[in-house]
Amino acid sequence: MKRFLIPALLVVLVSALCVAGVIEGYAAPPLSSPVGVTPTPKPRLPPGVVSGVVCDAEGPVAGAAVRVQLTDNQTTTAADGSFTLRRLAAGVPVNITAWAEGYNIGWTSATPGLEPVTITSNPFTPPTTSITNGSHTRVSRAPPVAPRATPPIPSGEPTPTPNPPPTPVF
Repeated sequence: MKRFLIPALLVVLVSALCVAGVIEGYAAPPLSSPVGVTPTPKPRLPPGVVSGVVCDAEGPVAGAAVRVQLTDNQTTTAADGSFTLRRLAAGVPVNITAWAEGYNIGWTSATPGLEPVTITSNPFTPPTTSITNGSHTRVSRAPPVAPRATPPIPSGEPTPTPNPPPTPVF
């Protein structure tokens, strides 16, 4: 009986150490994250890069200005609505805005180096004005602004900027 007791105790001890994770490589991974712990998303883009697409209900929006909010870091969407912003602090969340003529400003939050984002732009609808004069009410609405048809800027070329203000002469 002693001959079987020592190997049996050894098997029980090794099994307990494996389950406890003391012997590395033999313990099964946990089925879920511990309570209160949020798993960190795995990077899919290079560090410091936010990439994505700007679209409306009908598809991609070409020529939209995409910008990191409160910075000068901006680009313009390609014909397929795609954009890439570089030179961002890796892992630090930022707000990204997108605007094209005829659309309201769309925005999203993104963390550089993670998954691509989608910014949805909605067509601009001018406000309605109602004027009541006695028993008559007149409703007027400004005509909608049509989206601007601009050729996309080829990838890799700098985004055109407006002329700088004139330098004052003293």
